[in-house]
Amino acid sequence: MKKITLIFAGILFSHFSFSQSCLPEGIEFTTQEQIDNFQFNYPGCKEIEGGVRVAGAEITSLEGLENIGFVGGTLFIIDQDSLTGLQGLEGVTAIEENLEIESNDLLTDLAGIENLTSVGDQFEIYNNSSLSNLTGLENMVSIGHALIIQNNSSLQSIIGVENVDGGSLPSLWIYDNTSLSECAVESVCESLAEPGGNVYITNNAEGCNNEEEVLEACAVGVGQLDGWTVGQLDISVRPNPSNRIFNFQFSIFNL
Repeated sequence: MKKITLIFAGILFSHFSFSQSCLPEGIEFTTQEQIDNFQFNYPGCKEIEGGVRVAGAEITSLEGLENIGFVGGTLFIIDQDSLTGLQGLEGVTAIEENLEIESNDLLTDLAGIENLTSVGDQFEIYNNSSLSNLTGLENMVSIGHALIIQNNSSLQSIIGVENVDGGSLPSLWIYDNTSLSECAVESVCESLAEPGGNVYITNNAEGCNNEEEVLEACAVGVGQLDGWTVGQLDISVRPNPSNRIFNFQFSIFNL
């Protein structure tokens, strides 16, 4: 009997160690110890079926989460007073529901999630007071429902989301980012050219203070083609004013 019990325990441990899918109810991390011990407590856990919530003032590193490749629910990174980077999330390639990065006072960029390619529903970047750029999002190509960038007082540019398919952005909300002046990236220009949902751009810095400013910057950007020198760029916008649809007509002369 003793021998059979040992064999059974060994088989059970082996199966659990190599399992890929785990945690259907999700998991919440509130201490650094929980993150550091994640791989020990959940060996082989790479695809989390539920959501992940990182919410603890003492957390300084996400390095213990490097084996996670997929989150089936929402990934929250919220209310962090000590976290300076997202390194440790390099394995995450897809999030089925939302990604919410909110109220992380020391976060200056999003480096660490550079292998993330898709967010199934909503991507919200909110109230991160030190965030100055969106470096780390260069490989993201799809956002299912909405991109919301709100109240990030140090954010100057949204370069980083330029590779997102503009057609996958039914809703685009960029507002209350008082230092943000550079919004005319390819994905945003595509989304504004053929809006499929709600668009709300306001109360940012000059250049990104409203839809008209961003659309004008998008049109000017056409003149920056490789091998071309723009001698004159004439732009006409109709109708003006408009609350939604703009038609641009412009001429570029190669010198």
